[in-house]
Amino acid sequence: MTTLFTITHINRDGVRQLSRANQGQNQFATATEAADYLEKFNQNNAQTSLAQIFGAQAVGTFAVRPVQCYDRGGAIGIYFED
Repeated sequence: MTTLFTITHINRDGVRQLSRANQGQNQFATATEAADYLEKFNQNNAQTSLAQIFGAQAVGTFAVRPVQCYDRGGAIGIYFED
């Protein structure tokens, strides 16, 4: 197992979860890489679009979190204590 970094948000149930599919290519080796991706994600997506996709409660809650992953990069769990 290894620690990688991923993008998360608050879901409709009020729980922080992965924002992208739980696959190795969606995790990042460093927090800086994840933060760079998140910055571009926010710049390239309108807040109204994000609200339609993830729910209005998710807007403004996207954040980088460390996550324990299997050797292939998939996260062991998809929910996070916030």
